[in-house]
This record gives sequence, C-alpha cells and structure tokens, in this order.
Amino acid sequence: MNTFEVIDRFTSFTVNEFSRNTAAVVLTGSFAKNDFTEKSDIDIWLVLNSVSEIELNAIAEYCKSSGNTKLNVQCVSSGELLNKPFKKAFSPVQLYIDGITKYGALPAYIPYNSEVRTYAAAIAAEVMMSSRHYITTGENEASLAAGRLLKWVLKPLSWVYRYKIYLKDSAYPRSFNELYSSLDNNEDREFIQQYEMVLKKVFKGSLTELNKKCHNLAIKNSII
Repeated sequence: MNTFEVIDRFTSFTVNEFSRNTAAVVLTGSFAKNDFTEKSDIDIWLVLNSVSEIELNAIAEYCKSSGNTKLNVQCVSSGELLNKPFKKAFSPVQLYIDGITKYGALPAYIPYNSEVRTYAAAIAAEVMMSSRHYITTGENEASLAAGRLLKWVLKPLSWVYRYKIYLKDSAYPRSFNELYSSLDNNEDREFIQQYEMVLKKVFKGSLTELNKKCHNLAIKNSII
C-alpha cells in the first residue's frame, strides 16, 4: 500500500467512525509540501467538533491494527483550533496555508499576513539556533549527513521561503520548480537547489559549509 492509499484509508476511517463529529481531515508536513523521503512521517490533523478519549483511543487502535506506524495524527476540536492559547502553541498557519484538506472544511479563518510573517520568522530563529549549535559543537560531515541537517535546518528553512513567497504572491509553492522560480535572489535559489540535492541524496558539497550558509540565511529571515 502506498502512502497516499494510507492517507485515503485513514480519511475514510475517520469519516465512517466519527460520522458528523469529523469537521476536517488535513494533510500537512512533508507529504503536503512534496519534500518527503522514505523516512517521512505522514502528518495528519484531524479536526473534530469535539474531542474525547473515545476518539483518541479509536485512532490509536486503528493505527495499531492497520500497521501504519508512520501515521502521525494530531487531534483538535474546531473550537480549540482558533483560540488564542492554542494559536500560540500550534499556529494554524500550517493547516490553512500549506495543509491539504482531504475531507470537510476547516473553520472559517484567513491568517493575517502579520501572523504568517511572525510564524516564518519564528521558524527561521529555530533554524538559526539549530545551525549555530552544529557550528559550536563541531558536528562532522557524517553526523550532519545522518539526517540532522536535513530535519532541523534545511527542511524548516525551506518552509520559511514558502511562506515568504505566499506573502509576496498570495500563492503557496508546493513543488521545487515553483519554489525556485518564485525566488528573485540567487543566494536563495542556490539554497533551494542544494536542499533538493540533499533530499535526493545527490549533494556532493560540504554539509558543514552548507550549514554555515543556512545559519546566515536564517539570521536574515528571522528579522521581522
């Protein structure tokens, strides 16, 4: 069973199991951004009208019985999704902008540009600190190649550029071609090319130097 069949089957399960309590099923993460690898989790947000342990236990049983160990399901109620404390902890930007709705509809809401800009800058700040940590600990090429650089630096930094393009063009780039062609700066374009090469395991350069480059890009993008 391929990944997209797994997603479709889980969506059907939630609709059949929870009936009218299912408000929306939204695919996020790497499979929504088309930068997944064989190790990527399947990130899904299940938005319910109300959440109880009944639904949570049913999802746990489904994941266990189906053998889909890569399913990473987050459950939230429609009311929780947009309240202020939740929005501070889990920005709805990722659902409303880069998420792909597989069923139903999210509660009516359009993220403010300032909200998207702040979220992107926060991600850039996290990348900056991860990249800076690798510099101060003297991480070697093997350690960076093991997935750390990809997971904590390259991938989230690419999200920052996607959001910046969204703010500029009101369109969210899902493919590398769209992402690359929407950037004006050669340094930014080079980063996207190098990220894609690392993702496809064809990058031949120094990951240590790439990390330093990402550190500088993250600093620039963390300023609102």
